Amino acid sequence: MGTTPDIAFQSIKYSALRQGINADNDRYGILHHEYENRRLIFLQNPNLVDDEKPYMYVAYADGVPVARCTYHETKIMIDGQIHPALSGSSLSVLKEYRKYAIGTDIMIHNTFRDDYDYKIFAGTSAMALPLFKKLKYKTLFIPRYILRYNYKTKIKQKGFRGLCLKGMTIVANTCLNYKYHFRNHYKRLSNRFSVVKLDTVPEWVNDIVMNDGHQYMEVHDHRWLQWNLTGCFSGKPHQFQSFYGIFDGDKPVGFFLTKERQKESTGLKTGGIYEWGSIDEGILSEADIYELAIPTFSKDIYIIDAGTVNSATVERMKRIGFKYASDENIVFYSSQKQNKDINDASLWRLRLGYADTILY
Repeated sequence: MGTTPDIAFQSIKYSALRQGINADNDRYGILHHEYENRRLIFLQNPNLVDDEKPYMYVAYADGVPVARCTYHETKIMIDGQIHPALSGSSLSVLKEYRKYAIGTDIMIHNTFRDDYDYKIFAGTSAMALPLFKKLKYKTLFIPRYILRYNYKTKIKQKGFRGLCLKGMTIVANTCLNYKYHFRNHYKRLSNRFSVVKLDTVPEWVNDIVMNDGHQYMEVHDHRWLQWNLTGCFSGKPHQFQSFYGIFDGDKPVGFFLTKERQKESTGLKTGGIYEWGSIDEGILSEADIYELAIPTFSKDIYIIDAGTVNSATVERMKRIGFKYASDENIVFYSSQKQNKDINDASLWRLRLGYADTILY
């Protein structure tokens, strides 16, 4: 019978991250997981205004780091008022130490710490969701839909090359038929609107985001969006984000932000539409934006995903060729009890790009 390890916890502040975290005993890579990229990205967070804010909560077993959760500050809007909120990233517990309920201890610490009234996390695992529910988090779900865009890399994995690869790719992509579903409508859209890739997110985005009529949101203003263009936690090649403005003549009427990732093991490239906004959805709808976004992806992208809670958008997406894949989640905790309707998804400005999900 093994002895129970001595479990201890430590809170690490951003001031320590800025100076550089000493990880001499970090034999499992808990402290230094994607360290250089995460350090650079999190220190550039436009919402970071105080280096005394928490960066990481670490669990030690007999003096060795075995679990962690990293933090960054975000902002939420509730009934027109903007509040700071705690958001988390990269919660991880070594498998052999999970029996000691260390992950539960970390989540309880996250929830009941008194330096933030609001906590918001996204992309939590199915294993963690029941615990979030027990801790009185509100859970919001965003149905995610995928469009299979180009089968070339997938077919290449099967060993086909040359003309055979080219021919089978043409056949497979034609069977997908997505281009023919939206070609005529896309032509009408592209004749009216111009889509321009922008390296700097313009301030006019703020008016679109902040005035879209929703009661609740994580604040994705131009500074937050610019931050989310900075890179990805893994730091590997072929991982990037792009931002596009949509114009009617010289007038900005919308925007969208995409990301692309490539799996090193398979070479498959995937893409997603993680943020979008329209000055008037009667002029430029969510579905219109998705159609305008599709041609901006790399031509060898295998899958494009998008998420929506709008039934009319779903119908348009299905005609294009999107199919339901899964539900993404956002969990939200408030120590303030005045908002009884805060778990109503229709009152939230929901996007796939909540918390740190764009940066993965």
